[in-house]
Amino acid sequence: ASPGLASSGCTGVCPAGYLCAEGTSNPIGTPCGSAAVFCDEGSTTTTAVKVGFYSTPTTSSSSTRTGETPCEPGYYCANGVRTECAAGKYGADPMQTSAACSGSCPAGYYC
Repeated sequence: ASPGLASSGCTGVCPAGYLCAEGTSNPIGTPCGSAAVFCDEGSTTTTAVKVGFYSTPTTSSSSTRTGETPCEPGYYCANGVRTECAAGKYGADPMQTSAACSGSCPAGYYC
């Protein structure tokens, strides 16, 4: 056992991106799940990604995300996934949640 842990059988904290059930003997745990949720270090439950946010880091597997970030202008975010606004659409504001983004580009303009 390691000092500071809740039980004499514990040897470490579950890593970020993974879930560890109480009493588990697996030091890595179970992958958190999907891009729609994330797991902090020591998680026993998943945390849902807020509306208008996406799970991070995007360089890791979608099943082992560790945090969330607000959706930037030019993108929309749904179910924890960030997607670029389609050609002909624009995303002027952050935290867009629909593929419609902020709307269609005005006639005669390139977006």
